[in-house]
Amino acid sequence: MAVAAERLALQNLRPSCNVLGIDLGTTNTVVAIWQAGKPSPEVLTVENNERIIPSYVWCKADGSFDVGRNPVRNLKQFPQDVCYDAKRMIGQNFTNLTQLQSDYWSFKIVNNNGRPAYELSNGKKIEPEEISVQVLKKAKAIADAYACANLEYAVITVPAYFDQNQKQATIDAAKRAGLTVLQLETEPTAAAFAFNYDHKRFDDYNLFVFDLGGGTFDITIISIKDGRFNVEACGGNNFLGGRDFDNLLMKDLRRRLEEHGAKNLNDVKQRIRLRALAETTKVALTTCDKEIVNCSDFIANATDKDGMFEITRAEFEKLAFQLKGFLRDACLEAMKRANLTSDEFANVLLIGGSSRMPMVSQLLNELFPQSFDSIFYQSKGLNPDEAVAYGAAIRAAQLLDPNHRDYKPIENLLPIGIGIGLIENQYSLMIPGGTKYPTKKKKRYFTTENNQKSASIIVYEGERILASENREILSFVVPNLPPGLAGDVYVDVTFVLDNNGLLTATGKSPTSTAEGSVDYRQVRQAGKPIEQLLLELTLNAENDEQKKILINARVELRKNVENIRNRYENQKNIPLHKRKHIKDSCDEVIEWLDDNPDEPLDEERINLAKQIEKDAEELIDVRLMTI
Repeated sequence: MAVAAERLALQNLRPSCNVLGIDLGTTNTVVAIWQAGKPSPEVLTVENNERIIPSYVWCKADGSFDVGRNPVRNLKQFPQDVCYDAKRMIGQNFTNLTQLQSDYWSFKIVNNNGRPAYELSNGKKIEPEEISVQVLKKAKAIADAYACANLEYAVITVPAYFDQNQKQATIDAAKRAGLTVLQLETEPTAAAFAFNYDHKRFDDYNLFVFDLGGGTFDITIISIKDGRFNVEACGGNNFLGGRDFDNLLMKDLRRRLEEHGAKNLNDVKQRIRLRALAETTKVALTTCDKEIVNCSDFIANATDKDGMFEITRAEFEKLAFQLKGFLRDACLEAMKRANLTSDEFANVLLIGGSSRMPMVSQLLNELFPQSFDSIFYQSKGLNPDEAVAYGAAIRAAQLLDPNHRDYKPIENLLPIGIGIGLIENQYSLMIPGGTKYPTKKKKRYFTTENNQKSASIIVYEGERILASENREILSFVVPNLPPGLAGDVYVDVTFVLDNNGLLTATGKSPTSTAEGSVDYRQVRQAGKPIEQLLLELTLNAENDEQKKILINARVELRKNVENIRNRYENQKNIPLHKRKHIKDSCDEVIEWLDDNPDEPLDEERINLAKQIEKDAEELIDVRLMTI
């Protein structure tokens, strides 16, 4: 019955108004529209029969913006004023951008009060979010002109590994572009939605989605059961894409040219030309075994022969051997998380322009040697550049179809866990990675000091044992706690993940309430991308268990000592000098714990703790004798 309902929902969608699906890409952006009354969505043509908008923005001297193909044409003339790769920086702190290969950029990125910004030739600073705003405005304008209407509603796609800040920044950019975001959808899931709609397949099967775009790499494993999409695992890297394969060729061309005496190859305009040559060569090697690259005009007084370099596909794939290894490892890790083997998949869906590289098909043939309905879906039906936007438009139509908007066919996964920091650098995981959202979790925590006036709630992304080894994403304070001894007053912390996987956190005590939500503009401690946090989680599993033992020992010691101090420091029927002695001993232990946050307990501290417990027992005897 559920399968029939989903088939009906997809085959008979009737959105109440025109809706958009936008694949906001690192290199290119694609927009699809489903018009009210039409039977299906359509990917829109931009210019010259192209259906992609280059995600390039020319920030002109007069303050206006030009988006798309024209900025690409003017990149050589205005290298510092044409901005691109914004998706790799959106929502980030400046200190988080160490993985970005700025050596290959033509523009200049500067630290703008802790956040990255493009510095234009006139000294003006433009944040990456503003570049995304302009690209989205362009996509909207194209759709408005096509529909002869002012369009508002859209589903916008993001990588599966986008974090809280990146998602929030994307929604903010869309709002500034005049769009109402019905939902953020992950790119692989949107493509799977398109595959399902295009194939009209509603029976139970597993789908492996491999998405290699210009700037990001995503894997999503989806099981379609009873007409519903269940995301079983995701993987990938937000800092790996076709651009990185271009960079390898660019580096190789530079090496060859330097061997032939070429000079000034680090000049911005030379880098732009080398990048264009590298990208053209990569595309050519998709269909040819070798390519002759003419670089003679990079070399002074060169003959044509001096600058004609032959690059074979085999040489390119040797250069990309490590990157291909990253792709393979990510595929295997995703299957491991989903607890599925390669022979349990009905189809492999390839999306993203860079998935056309033969080495990708070769890799997936190695991983999935069995026969499919079609070897890889890239070869028929959906265009890999357009599948994401197409699927996003289908999802938008479903969300605005009054007959089907309450039907929830997709369950996405939180890519990495979220929790809060506690004393002794402890970390309390509230929502583990892999949890399906929307969801709500609640936990109770207790004060650690007598008459504590407030509770600071610091929220992190990550799943390491120590709070400091995860990434802080928001913080707020629950004020006006009621008076009471340590451990007697509680704060209930509630995490709510909405349909976009965005977090709202609330802290509630018996006398007050406070709330916090993610603000990507808030500059916090330097963090690590999700991919690195997950890798470190795996690599440090055994070491983290040892840290957990250490933390538990320190927490138990602190708890015992604080309880003894709190219990006896105000007991009037115990001699003052004995109370002072035990209080001073307790303070010494607590001070040492505070001053040495990462140290294991040494013999001196252990012996002092034992003595404190012995003194406490004597105090009990003294008190009993005086009653």
